[in-house]
Amino acid sequence: MSGVSDPTTAKGDKWFKIYQNGMEVTIPADIAPGDYLLRAEVTAPHVASSVGEAQFYISFFQLRVTGGGSANPAGVSFPGAYSASDPGILFNLYNNPTSYTVPGSAGGGGGSGSTPTPTTTAPSSPTTSAPAAGGTIAKYRQCGGDGWTGTGTCVSVTTCVTVNAYYSQCQ
Repeated sequence: MSGVSDPTTAKGDKWFKIYQNGMEVTIPADIAPGDYLLRAEVTAPHVASSVGEAQFYISFFQLRVTGGGSANPAGVSFPGAYSASDPGILFNLYNNPTSYTVPGSAGGGGGSGSTPTPTTTAPSSPTTSAPAAGGTIAKYRQCGGDGWTGTGTCVSVTTCVTVNAYYSQCQ
């Protein structure tokens, strides 16, 4: 995080850590030895309810695999591995989904072993936050949308802008 006096013009020159979480990945034992790039991506489902609006945040890691494996999976090409209408790419977070399908192939790597299940289950009841009755809603906070039960008005110099049928934001 970075403390700022004005979030609309701040650069975030000094940062401090408040949380960390590693990523643990098991490389299948039958993958052939060699140098690899591991592509890790996160999607932003809050904007994925319209075709072509999904956001991807991608990182790459350099790996050296050792061992006696011989599998060389075919792989997929980017761009082209996903379609804008694939489940998980086109996803409406605001209609109370009960599951989410991770985009792309099932994974699992080489030719043996189990393949992880790519579907996760949503919490039984989604949580939302709303300002106190009649309160002021901060910039970039939700101010409306289908199913939203909050009240209040956007802070001065902002207005409630409809992003989609399920989400409006003070901007």
